[in-house]
Amino acid sequence: MHNPPINDLHPMRGVLRTAFLGVKPADQVMLKGYLRIILSLDVDLEWVSADHSQIDLYFIDNNLRNSEFVIKLIQVHSDKNILYVQRGMQEIDGIHNKLLLPLKKTKILTDWLFQNIPILIKNSAKVEVKEESLTDLNDKSSKETSTPQPKKKSKGQYAKRLTKSTKQGLAQLKNTSFLKNKRS
Repeated sequence: MHNPPINDLHPMRGVLRTAFLGVKPADQVMLKGYLRIILSLDVDLEWVSADHSQIDLYFIDNNLRNSEFVIKLIQVHSDKNILYVQRGMQEIDGIHNKLLLPLKKTKILTDWLFQNIPILIKNSAKVEVKEESLTDLNDKSSKETSTPQPKKKSKGQYAKRLTKSTKQGLAQLKNTSFLKNKRS
């Protein structure tokens, strides 16, 4: 059976090619998971080796930052985006070029990706245009037909119903023969 190349799966979407250098396998799995969650609707993801000709994003272990190989890599691929990965317990407000794992909030990584990766910048611009046009359409249709919206129940009403049903359920449990036998 022939497997089509990734570009054939979604011809309108771009491909984000990512390489890992010195990143522990467990951290690679974690980062791949984050990227799948964050970018699954925007681009196809492709994991490539560091010597691939077209790489959009490098994840490099922070301990290798000053190694000769990484310094040469940066000189050759100065136009590429690099995130240095490090395990740490401290929390940061934003990402400059260092990512502390595990992430407490994926929004930090999401924002960095959509501000720095060219293909994501292009795609987000397309989405914003579409959202604006959808908003205009929604405004027009709501002005043309104004139907009353159903009232939402307040949280207090829901909590009261939940408490009442919980009390009823507990009362029923107390009356079961199973619990009476356990107490004896």
